[in-house]
Amino acid sequence: TGFISIGDTAVFLPSGKESRIKSVEAFNSPKITKVEPGMAAGLTLETQIYVKPGELLCKKGEKIPLVSNKLIANVFWMGKAPFIRGKRYKLKIGSDRTYAEFVEVVNVIDASDLSSVKGKQQLDRHDVGLCVIETSKPIAFDLVNEIENTGRFVIVDSYDISGGGIITGKAED
Repeated sequence: TGFISIGDTAVFLPSGKESRIKSVEAFNSPKITKVEPGMAAGLTLETQIYVKPGELLCKKGEKIPLVSNKLIANVFWMGKAPFIRGKRYKLKIGSDRTYAEFVEVVNVIDASDLSSVKGKQQLDRHDVGLCVIETSKPIAFDLVNEIENTGRFVIVDSYDISGGGIITGKAED
């Protein structure tokens, strides 16, 4: 969503690893010195570091995404089985994949009549709920009202996409 140029310091999240951009490489293109949204390009770094799949590249000194293993999200549940506590699900956000557990439901809206249900302990099919989700490792994300692409996720249950969500906040311990 931003620009990064030769000489800028890149920060990779959630690991926090840093390195300066040494060069910008693009296939079948004249020499370029910066990358902007929508470009397919590679970056050479001054320091050799290993960046795991799913990490976000950010320009140091600019607003960076949040990093946490607990997030607050509006979840729309489409699974045949309910979204329950204590069960491990796979959460996919951007190119990152991790395991996640449903920790708490704050509020549920029944999609059939738009009524609000307090005290519900699970999400049933077609429910929309404000939930707290805990991931097995820290993930980098944005709030959906800031950057939509990194503020949305899907939840996989037994190889089926069973839910989707938008991140509205970072949950504190």
